[in-house]
Order: sequence, then C-alpha cells, then structure tokens
Amino acid sequence: MNRNKLTKRFLLLSAALTMALGQSAFAGETVALNLDDAMLRAFQTNPTVSIAQYELDSARASYNAARQSRGISISANHDSNRSGNNDAPKNITNTHSNTLTAALPIFTGGKLSGSIKQAKANYQYNEVGVQRTYNEMRSTVTDGYFNMLQADNIQKLSAESVTRLEDHLKNVQAQYDVGVVAKVDVLRSQVELANAKQTLIQAENAYQVAEANMNKIVGLPMDTTLKLDNLLVYNAYDKNMDDCLAYAAEHRPELMQAKYGVDAAKGALMVARSGHMPQVAASATQQWSDSNWPGDEDGKWGVGVNVSLNVFDTGVTLSKIHGAEADLKKAEATYRDTVNAVNLDV
Repeated sequence: MNRNKLTKRFLLLSAALTMALGQSAFAGETVALNLDDAMLRAFQTNPTVSIAQYELDSARASYNAARQSRGISISANHDSNRSGNNDAPKNITNTHSNTLTAALPIFTGGKLSGSIKQAKANYQYNEVGVQRTYNEMRSTVTDGYFNMLQADNIQKLSAESVTRLEDHLKNVQAQYDVGVVAKVDVLRSQVELANAKQTLIQAENAYQVAEANMNKIVGLPMDTTLKLDNLLVYNAYDKNMDDCLAYAAEHRPELMQAKYGVDAAKGALMVARSGHMPQVAASATQQWSDSNWPGDEDGKWGVGVNVSLNVFDTGVTLSKIHGAEADLKKAEATYRDTVNAVNLDV
C-alpha cells in the first residue's frame, strides 16, 4: 500500500515537473522558420482562417435550410383549457385537444425560389471567401516575414555604424590629444556617434515589433525568439500584362464574391416581389379532443388548400421592392468597381 502511494506521488511530481519545464521552455524558446513553415503555421493557428471557415459553415446551414423549406412541414400542438361560468361557479369545463398538421407550399410567387437563390449565392460567396482568406494570409505572412528580415538587416547595419563611429571617435580623440585636429572635430564625431546610437535603439525596437507581429501571425507566444531563413532565391516571372489580367479575371476571389453578391441581390428582389403574389399551400390535419387529459378521444381529420393574397399594406411591400432594386444596383456597381480595382492591382 505504501509502495503504491509512493509510486503515485512520484508520477504526480514527474508530471508536474514535466509541465513546468515544458512551459518554461515554450515561453522563451527559439523557433527556426522558413517562409513555408511560417505559412503552414499561420494556416493552422491564425483565427482569421477559422473565422472564414465558421462563416462558410453558417452559410451552408442557411442554404440547406432554404432548400429544405420547399418540403413538407409537420407540427404538433396541444391545448389544455379550464373554463367556468361566473353565475354558476360549480359549472367548470375542462378541454384538452391535440392537433397534428402537415403543410406543403405549392406556390409562393418566387418567395421560396428567391430565398434559395439568395442563400446559395451567400454560400458561394463565403466559399470563395475562404480561398480569399488563404490568399490574404499568404500575403500577410510574406509581408511579416520580409519586414522582419528587413528590420534585422537595418538593426545589423545600425550596429555596424555604431561600432565604426566608436572607432572613428577613438581615432579623432587620439589625433586631438597630439594636437593634429581641433576640438570641433571631436565634438562632431561625438554627435555622430550619439545619433547612430539613437538610430540603433530605434532599429532594435522596430525589430522587436516586427518579431512580435510575426509571432502573432503564426500563432506563437509574443516573446518567442524567431530565427528566420534568410536565403532568398530569384525566380524569373515570364508572364506579360495580358496573361496576368486574364489570370486575375479568372482566379481573383474578390471578383467571384462580387458576382455572387449580384446573385444574392437578385434573389432578395424575387423575395420582395413575392409580396404582391398569392401564396398557396396544401395542408392536412388530424385533431383529437376530450374533456379528460390528455385529450386523445373524438378524433377528426381535414385536408384543404389555403390561398392568401396581400391586398393592401400601405406600401410596405412596394418599399421593400424599391429597396431590393437599389441593393441590386449597388451590387452591380460594386462588381464593376471590383473589376476595375483588380485590373489596377495587376
């Protein structure tokens, strides 16, 4: 028994020590990264990528819900009531009823079709948005990576400048001591060295900020020391302007998103216009009622078709149509502007 207790204590202490050492090592560790490693880490850990995926999941669920709304819906309802007469307090009546209703939309004037079209366009918009997020993340990682390399180079150059000016000041001071140069030359060298030291401090701070930003991008603790691969390889790019424009027109996610935005606006316009159309639905009901709970006696059934039409609503539907038409024009203008922006980028 004592041996078991000692064994458990040893295991607990070992686990605690391992966790402590692991945390301390992780908190201040040095991580070697090349550009591909940084890209992979960002894809796996950066919240921006996860947010885009969650938005796609939400849009997919909305699209599925819109498509499934064309099918049969079944609802169950139970009512229990107790009533009496004020003039006859003892005359109390209990009523329990159960209703099972099945409904199927037959004609909605474009409401269901428009909702499905809108939901599908939103889903496609977010689907392309995931790819756009990956593209933007590649750009973010690349910018952060080379900004850090640039900050490191500036830091090293600033340090070399300080070392060189320190040696220069020693030389000028030695010349001044033997009367070769004037005092003003010593003062000038001191000022140059002080300015170089200030520049070095700024360069060191800029490097620390660039390193912290890179840690944030790739999902590492802010105090992680990064060792980046500084091997740069030049790859010739042999595409001409027409090739680049054609490729961008086919692959830039912004263009596809803008196009799906137009499709979604068209679907919303169909939904708005359906307010002036009749709504036709078929229904079937089965009902049971009884004075005793749960009210499962005296069953009766019914089938029918319901037709409804909005005759007058003080212009609410018309205003919605005008708003949807404006949104469609806005989406079309956004698409044209996006095309121009992409061409300008290229």
